[in-house]
Amino acid sequence: MRRLFQRYEKFAIFHEREGRPVPIVGDAAIAAAAIGDGRLIPLIILDTTDRPDLDELIRVHEYLPPGDVDIQWAVLPGAVGKIALVLSFKRPIRVVAILEFDIVKEGFLIDQILRARILYLQSGRPGGRFVTNQNAPKIFVEVPDTGIRGQWDKLFHKYVAAHLKAQGLSRHQARSAARQTIREFRDFGQFRMMANKD
Repeated sequence: MRRLFQRYEKFAIFHEREGRPVPIVGDAAIAAAAIGDGRLIPLIILDTTDRPDLDELIRVHEYLPPGDVDIQWAVLPGAVGKIALVLSFKRPIRVVAILEFDIVKEGFLIDQILRARILYLQSGRPGGRFVTNQNAPKIFVEVPDTGIRGQWDKLFHKYVAAHLKAQGLSRHQARSAARQTIREFRDFGQFRMMANKD
C-alpha cells in the first residue's frame, strides 16, 4: 500500500479475506442532531456475503460501546484512480476491513467522510439500499484527520477535471468546472440538523 500521509503504519491481517476490499453496494447520508453535531454523516452498505466476521462485528456493536479502531488512507497496488480506507478494529472483535473507492464515482463520498470525520457502516447484500432497510444494525466509526486533506484536495480536483476533460471540455473549462462542482457539493455537505430546543 502507498501511504497518503506522513505517519505510516502497517496493519496485521488475521485472515486472507481481510486483504481484499469489501464490496460497497450502497451509500447514503444521515443527519441527526445528537450525533456528529448534526452534520451529514455518510453511511456505507457493505456486501458482507464473504465477511461473516464483519456481520458479527456490526451485530456485537449494537450491544456494546464503540471499540477501538485504527484507520489508514492508502492506495492499493495497481489501483489507478482509487483510494482505500483501511479500518483495523481492535475491540470488541479484531477485524480488518478495506473499503476502496473510485475517486471519480465516489469522490464526494470520500470528501464527506473527511469533512464529517465519522461514518456509519451497515452490512448488506448487492442491491441493498438504506431506504428499504433503515433499521438494519449499523456502527459508526470515527475517522480522525490524518493529514490527508491537502493531498486529497489536489487528487480530487485532478481526477474530476480529467473526467470532465474526457467528456469534451477544454483543459481550462474542465479545471474550472471541477472547482465549481466540488464547491457546490461541499456547500450542500455543510447541511446540519439542528436540535429541537422546545
